[in-house]
Amino acid sequence: MNDCARGSRGVVAFAAWAAMTVGGAAGQGAPEPPVGIVWSASFGGSVEEGARALARDEVTGDLIVAGYTDSPDLPTTRGAFDTSHGGGRDAFVARLSSDGATLHWLTYLGGGGHDEAHGVALRATGEIVVGGLTGSADFPTTPGALSTTPSIGFVATLTSDGADLVWSTFVPGARVRALALDAQERIAIGGTASGAFASLATPGAFDTTYNGGLNDGFAALLHADGHGAVFATYIGGSCAAPYEGSYALSVTPSGLVTVAGLTCSTDFPTTAGAPQSIYGGGTSDAFVARFDTNGALLFATYLGGDEFDMAWALDESPPGSVIVAGQADSIDFPVTQGAYDTTQNDEHSPDPDSDTGVGDAFVTWLDVNAGALVASTFLGGSQNDHVHAVRRANSGAIVAVGSLSSPDFPTTPGAHDETRNGGQDAFVARISVDLANLEYSSYLGGLDRSVSHALLVDDSAGTSIVTCGPSRATDFPLTPSTAPVVTGGDWDGFVTRIELLACDGTTSEYASGCAGASDFAPALEVTGCPASGSFIFLPLRYLSTAGETAFFFVGLGDTSLALPGGCTLDVAPLALAAPVMVFLPATSPFGGAVSLPAELPPGLVPVAIHVQAVLVAADGAATLSVTNAVTFTPGP
Repeated sequence: MNDCARGSRGVVAFAAWAAMTVGGAAGQGAPEPPVGIVWSASFGGSVEEGARALARDEVTGDLIVAGYTDSPDLPTTRGAFDTSHGGGRDAFVARLSSDGATLHWLTYLGGGGHDEAHGVALRATGEIVVGGLTGSADFPTTPGALSTTPSIGFVATLTSDGADLVWSTFVPGARVRALALDAQERIAIGGTASGAFASLATPGAFDTTYNGGLNDGFAALLHADGHGAVFATYIGGSCAAPYEGSYALSVTPSGLVTVAGLTCSTDFPTTAGAPQSIYGGGTSDAFVARFDTNGALLFATYLGGDEFDMAWALDESPPGSVIVAGQADSIDFPVTQGAYDTTQNDEHSPDPDSDTGVGDAFVTWLDVNAGALVASTFLGGSQNDHVHAVRRANSGAIVAVGSLSSPDFPTTPGAHDETRNGGQDAFVARISVDLANLEYSSYLGGLDRSVSHALLVDDSAGTSIVTCGPSRATDFPLTPSTAPVVTGGDWDGFVTRIELLACDGTTSEYASGCAGASDFAPALEVTGCPASGSFIFLPLRYLSTAGETAFFFVGLGDTSLALPGGCTLDVAPLALAAPVMVFLPATSPFGGAVSLPAELPPGLVPVAIHVQAVLVAADGAATLSVTNAVTFTPGP
């Protein structure tokens, strides 16, 4: 979903969920994960499952995970809505504590056919809205819902405790691939649609007529009670190949719906002044389209070149700016000058039907109000790499997760894992707001295949994230359990919380840092000659077994620092009581290893320590900072 240095790095929190429920494909006998992984849990049964969607309860911090399972023995919980596998493939929905330690509940959701959850969101009441695909004529629906006639897509709302359906509906002729809520808790959905979707299309919407081929894309905004559509519209052209549909979606608080996906139609509708109004000429182009609450088309553009291009992911922040991401096989995919990577990196096969070496990931920033492509970059190596989820942090940094096959995918020093583990790994990357700099990039996986499908960003800076997906790697990095229950299965789901603490050369505002080696020497920036009697504080962050943070301060040993203007600062040790006193070697203020005493304050565990140096003058003014924060590894 990438390690600074492989091996045991200290465990922040342990995921009892993995111990209680599974240890199927992902993580059987996995070693302790390296620094960067806060916790990592797998779950599954005897056959196959994967996590596809994530949401967070902003009140409790709990995580909602949704996906699919083929296993009849998935660990459901007493009182859940449906504790029995319906047959074939079922959707599932689960509530997990924020520290990964407790599975509050888990329920199947499906019938006798093939069912998958692809999107999930939470209402202010705690109710859970989930949408996806269904092939079950007996999929559970409720009276008075939008449609109780069996179809190929569904939207359902579960109570906050997972014990019952509030309402549930089929979506006529439409597979729901993405879902989100606006400020009124109306439900925006997108996906692929057949001719039967015309019964849902609303009068006055942009396109109420099926365009032909195997399917069109669609966008719709459903009323919060699931009893009707605010608007519903097709989006597509006349291409007959199976390359048209909406696979990503965002919605503004007021209900403007933006969808992205792929199209093979040369007559796909675009708007005046679109960044790309002409089809790129390959197998498919990505597209982005926005609709108002009447279903009128406000903006639409192609994004693509002379091969296969597809948008898998979309986010909107601030309003009017959308980040779209996916895979770009085209060497002429639109990128911008000054972007991080303007060259397609794959070694293209001369065989157009080959899957070998085709596809970089891409990340593109569009201003849909101005109709402008602001910035766009490739991201990848010499083989297949795709973004499946993207989020823009409040700071503007863009975080992306997905899957990759490239052994030379770009990673950053100090990332969780800098080496590809198997044929296909997940990955996690953070890119600067202008798409010019790769701030963090890491592999995530084991010796077999892993894919990251969904993403939550926990903090304003985009340095703490949760991601999920399927993995068949028995050595997928999990936080350790004392007695895992292994039930087997080809693929298991995973949920992983990661701190993106790369050594990226930027000033750290907090007591956090990169997962660098213990002898990493940060550069010091001095803004003035301090008064005599100054000393350096080193805030050390410990994480408790409950996931709580505690800060302590330690001092350097007797030494001196050369300062600008010929000044020399004598650094005296800061007298603190054991057991939190730690000194660095006097010969080098930031060199050598740091070891922790055997005893620690109650409730704290010896995990990686995030360090930031601050020079404090006699008058209390801080005049020195670390431009690369450091993570030191606890000794034995």
